[in-house]
Amino acid sequence: MQKLLNEILNEEIVALYFGNGDKFFCGKILAVNEDFVVLRSYTPYGVYDGYIVKRINELRRIEQNSKYLKSLSDMVKCKHTDSELEIIISGNCLMSMLCHSVSSGQIVSIELEECDELIIGYVTKIEDNIISIKQYNEYGEYDGVSFIYLEDIISLYIDSENERKVEAIKKDNWDGWTSIAKNINFGRKLWD
Repeated sequence: MQKLLNEILNEEIVALYFGNGDKFFCGKILAVNEDFVVLRSYTPYGVYDGYIVKRINELRRIEQNSKYLKSLSDMVKCKHTDSELEIIISGNCLMSMLCHSVSSGQIVSIELEECDELIIGYVTKIEDNIISIKQYNEYGEYDGVSFIYLEDIISLYIDSENERKVEAIKKDNWDGWTSIAKNINFGRKLWD
């Protein structure tokens, strides 16, 4: 599969099927190494949906040139914006993306081998193949710290709708009703 992925690198939008073949992601392949593939992902409506790093040995099928993908490609062209995060990937795909998340301070979601739950949060440290993550739950609440082995990661998500949602509602960024009220025009000034 790695050879085929390299052949379609930065070409057209493809669908990559993982696991039992029922879960797939659509996007452009940006980087491939012996262990991981990086995909710039798009929603079914052609909207940019961040980056996905998936372990290649989980890949079951690659789809190209289908009617669905051609339609999706047309939608992506219509909806392309400059808000798409640009990432430079070199060498080890997973490590490159993790280092980017640390330097940019972006929330990530991490899927581990044989674990149904995603770990969502900030990668705060990478040392001796152990990653520390300041965790947040899906409601934007701080939820402790996790330490995970790098080799247990099967998926990494950066800048998708899920991570942007958690970032937007994060409780330690939110100062309650004051922040909402300052942005609402009641016809009179409530706060300075």
